Amino acid sequence: MAVTTNNLSSWITSKLKSTHYIQLIHMLNALLGLILFCLLIGVAVNIRTFISNGAELAGFGNYNVFAYPASYVYMLIPSVCSFVYSIILVLDPSPSYPAWYPSKTFLSSIGLFAGALFLAALFPAIPGGDMITNPESALSCTWVDFMEWRTIYNNEDIYPWVNKMDAACQTLRAADAFCWIITVGWFALLAIYILRIRQIKKKAASITNVSRNTSTKPQHQPSWPMEEIKTTTDTKTEVSA
Repeated sequence: MAVTTNNLSSWITSKLKSTHYIQLIHMLNALLGLILFCLLIGVAVNIRTFISNGAELAGFGNYNVFAYPASYVYMLIPSVCSFVYSIILVLDPSPSYPAWYPSKTFLSSIGLFAGALFLAALFPAIPGGDMITNPESALSCTWVDFMEWRTIYNNEDIYPWVNKMDAACQTLRAADAFCWIITVGWFALLAIYILRIRQIKKKAASITNVSRNTSTKPQHQPSWPMEEIKTTTDTKTEVSA
């Protein structure tokens, strides 16, 4: 068992060493994106538990509709998309090739994801950013006392679900923090790709300049041109004789 574990760790280490650092950053973004997605699902599960139990006790039956903060929904969409895109880029070995550099379309997509995640992290902190929390922000968690059920059933021993809204609030704040971290990762990738383009173009320009200098270099000329002409004339004279 120990041998198998050592072999596995050696294999993972060798794989990481052979993987380009850009792919490793994409791998980190994918991991953070997965954690962010799980946190957002946790927010929804906690809210759903609170609403279902509160509606049942209040006599609303199956009417357990809750209007989620718009910033929560907006954060969920780019988190899923960035996770999927990061997985795709992890499997792309293109950065390992020295002559490769990203196209304008690819660079635009990286910038788009970075901007979308930046807005997703920013909106929950903006006061009045959501209709249900106006004039406060979504992170202020004014929505935790939905229908005042948190106040009415404020007994955790009898109603263990009553603190689910508080758990949802804390989870949303953690998700926002992870969204900021992922945003930094995507902007770092954007800067790395721009630097890669500049390095490749600079290297190509230097190679072109060297090639031009070589092609325009004057050819070797005889030291004594008149001697060459004289030799040719003497040869022709001998043949004629």
